[in-house]
Amino acid sequence: MRQGNFQELLPASATTGGLGNTAGVNYPIYDPTTLASCTAHSTNGPCRYQYGYGPGTGNGAAGNPVLVSPGKANVIPASELSPISQYQQSFLPDPTITTLGTIQNNYLGGVPQGFDNWLYSGRVDYNISERQTLSFVITGGNRHAVPYTSAGAAPLPVP
Repeated sequence: MRQGNFQELLPASATTGGLGNTAGVNYPIYDPTTLASCTAHSTNGPCRYQYGYGPGTGNGAAGNPVLVSPGKANVIPASELSPISQYQQSFLPDPTITTLGTIQNNYLGGVPQGFDNWLYSGRVDYNISERQTLSFVITGGNRHAVPYTSAGAAPLPVP
């Protein structure tokens, strides 16, 4: 999906190239730049084409789009991918479960353990006169177990 291929979001089909998924969902990805073209061919009102679909050599029933890129439905062309989003994706961890069709619950991370320590200190000096100085020093801190738990709610389950 990081390269624009969202075929796992479609039911398995040799015609569209859908790979199917364990969640049983059908999420078509629409091209936002095709609103005018799709609406011009439609008899049902405004629409947009799903990636891989278009007017083709003819329109389907009621001006509906036809598959013009067999086996490439839900594939965003590389030229339409934002370089900014591609750079930001480099900071995302790779999925730990790479089984084809697993589109949810596919990353199992470690459970944080240990403590977060919040330490602080401060000092105030006040010159009463040239020979007298009043100083005040305070130090303190808080320590929280990670993961944070409270008495009112149970912690989240371990993945």
